[in-house]
Amino acid sequence: AHLYDGGSHTFEVDPTVSDFLSEYTAANQLMKRQQYDQALAAFVELSNNGMATDYQKSVALSKAAHCARRKKKIEQAAAFVHLVPLEAIAMTVHMQNLIAERQWAALIDQFGNRDLLDLPFTQIGAAAFARGQAHYTLKSGAKADADLRLALKFTSDTRTRMSILRTMGQNRELVLQNDALAMEAYRKIVDSKTNTG
Repeated sequence: AHLYDGGSHTFEVDPTVSDFLSEYTAANQLMKRQQYDQALAAFVELSNNGMATDYQKSVALSKAAHCARRKKKIEQAAAFVHLVPLEAIAMTVHMQNLIAERQWAALIDQFGNRDLLDLPFTQIGAAAFARGQAHYTLKSGAKADADLRLALKFTSDTRTRMSILRTMGQNRELVLQNDALAMEAYRKIVDSKTNTG
């Protein structure tokens, strides 16, 4: 540990001791490095940890489903939905799976009338983004814009926010044909300092 007053001390760490957070962080780093097979295995193992709470298991399995989608293992990603203990996270994973399979109409059929504000706040952004993408693809511009605005409000991850803004701009430009609103979304991307691509 390094202290601001100039003093410091290095503490010994037992490498055999681990917890959910440290293992989750390690698995997340594998995913960020696009080592999806290893990350998937790590998240599945983490979900099988007997000490993990239902929320921790659900988050680990949602990440495992993400890795499976990235590797085009659609059946495996679909199987994870049934293993997620918490209903709201299972629903979000299912929605994301439908987007990956380009089943936009099926997503709207199942979740089009769902009030996403009833979900825990941690799931609203992801669910709204998935449904917004489906509405955009199906040319339901006003519904897409509403969902994308909701997704933006409940999403903190800067990379995901850039994706939401890009989809919002494209929807406003190509579907709603409102250049002024499209420029508003595109301007936020340009003004961003991170993850602009």
